Order: sequence, then C-alpha cells, then structure tokens
Amino acid sequence: MQERRVEKLNHLIEEKISEIIKKELGLPLDMLLTVTEVKVDQRLVEAKIWLSIFPDQEAEFWLNKIIQAKGFLHALLKRKINVYHCPNLRFYLNPVKYSEAELNLFKK
Repeated sequence: MQERRVEKLNHLIEEKISEIIKKELGLPLDMLLTVTEVKVDQRLVEAKIWLSIFPDQEAEFWLNKIIQAKGFLHALLKRKINVYHCPNLRFYLNPVKYSEAELNLFKK
C-alpha cells in the first residue's frame, strides 16, 4: 500500500510542480522545460525532481534559478496538494540529447 501511495504522490507532484514552474517563474516563450521524473522516498520526506530544459545553453542558468526559488515552489506546491507533510524538493538536470530533426522542429 505504501508503494502505491508513493507512486500516486510522484505523479501528483510531477503534474503540479510543472504547472507551478511554468506559471510562476516567468520562463521565456522560446524555452522548453519538462519535468521528466519525480521520485519521492519511502518516508515521504524528499522528492527528487529531474528537469529537461531546452535550449541546453540556458539549462544551468534556469536550474540554478529554480533551485534558488525552491522555498517559494515548495510553499505553492503545499497549497496545491493535500498531504500532511509536503516533501522537501531537490532539483536535478536530466541531460537529454536531441537529434538534428528534433532541434530543427524546436527552432521553427
């Protein structure tokens, strides 16, 4: 039962944190940010969140900006999900390699 609860929380955090980041941080329109994975530990204390950011040259900058705003993001997430204890957030960059055809699609 605990595993099912953790899995549901993973999906809920993935959905809500993606909405919050896109609405609240003022991302540029030509940037693509995706929450690729969320893993909450079994004790529900920490949520590791992997982000994919395109274009790659701005990924580190935006990851650092998100990490700096993690207290703000945590407070907003806490209001959106109905759990007794909202896990602490840790953000990581998920390096994604795009093919030449995908890069051309993004540029259009």
